[in-house]
Amino acid sequence: MFHEDPALFPPDQYPQLMPYKNLDVSRLRLIGDGTWPMEKFLAGSALWLPFQEPAFLFHGEDISQAHLPNFEGEDYEENLKLARVWNAKGLLKVFSSPSKPGHYSRVFNAFKNASRTDKSGTEGCQTPERDISTAHPSTSHQGACSAS
Repeated sequence: MFHEDPALFPPDQYPQLMPYKNLDVSRLRLIGDGTWPMEKFLAGSALWLPFQEPAFLFHGEDISQAHLPNFEGEDYEENLKLARVWNAKGLLKVFSSPSKPGHYSRVFNAFKNASRTDKSGTEGCQTPERDISTAHPSTSHQGACSAS
C-alpha cells in the first residue's frame, strides 16, 4: 500500500512541489504596464467570456460545500506593498466598493524558481465567510481587496 513519506521529497529541496505561497512582494517581478490585449490570448478558451463579462461569474449556485480561500493568514503590510508596486506602474485602481457587495480577492505567490515567484492571479471570493466564484475575476476586478 501507499503511504505518505515527507522525507521522499523534502519541501526545502523541492519547493516547486508546494507551488502556492502567501503573498511575498519581495519575490515578485512585475514587468510591463498591463496594456497587452489579453482577450486575444484567451480567444477560444473557457476564460474568454468571464474576461469579457465578469458578471458571468456571479452564477448564484450554492457553494457552501466548496473548497474556499482562507483569509486568516493575510498580511496587511504585504498587500499594502503590492498596492504600492501596482501604483508605481500605474496599475492600481481604487474603488469605493467591490464590483458586487462582499466580493473580494486573495492574492498569492506561485513558484517560478528558487529566487523568484510570479503573482498567481487571485482567488475570487465573496466574503471572509468564504464564498467563492467558480473562476478568477477579470483583470479589471483582480485586485478587489478590502482595507479596513
